Amino acid sequence: MNTRNYAERVEAYQRFYPRPRRRYSASNRGFPGATTRTALRAGSNNPHPSCSTGFTLIELLLSIAIVVVLGTVALSTLYGRRNRAELDAATAQIVALLREAQSRSVVQVSSTNWGVHFENGAATTPFYALFAGPVYATATRAGYYRLPPHVVYVSSTVPVGSAKDITFVQLSGVASASTSVGLYLVGGSAASSTIRVASSGAVGY
Repeated sequence: MNTRNYAERVEAYQRFYPRPRRRYSASNRGFPGATTRTALRAGSNNPHPSCSTGFTLIELLLSIAIVVVLGTVALSTLYGRRNRAELDAATAQIVALLREAQSRSVVQVSSTNWGVHFENGAATTPFYALFAGPVYATATRAGYYRLPPHVVYVSSTVPVGSAKDITFVQLSGVASASTSVGLYLVGGSAASSTIRVASSGAVGY
């Protein structure tokens, strides 16, 4: 048989009767991911799967413990910041009150000198007060302020059960003495502040 004629016949046959295209399915080995999908289908019917998709009791307890620890840390941080803010506010207010007393002494308000009284009572809440005159008296005070619940006096500056007066001379505004008042936070925090009054009357912290 002529080879050329045979080739032409084969070509004509393929033209009229094309080869059907192969359809891939999950069972075909050549299909990408077929093995994995088939294995997954087979595993879904496995009465004894090798791994569980749920949470065990230990995992649940660990998750709860982590949430509790994170919540405790967040609350303690917020609590510490609030206490620190109270300490800073009390310090700023005392400084402002000392300067107010000095200013009133310079301009001779009520024709007398002014001062600030600090009291660290053993059974009462520590407080400070603006007053008129050379000596503190309840009748002459012009302002009364309590320390915040977590702020106390440093005992070396205002001993427990005692009091301290800082007054300013009229016209000159010179302080009665060079002294300081310390504040700190209770409850394990090391935060503190010190208000200093120079003999010249300068107030700072």
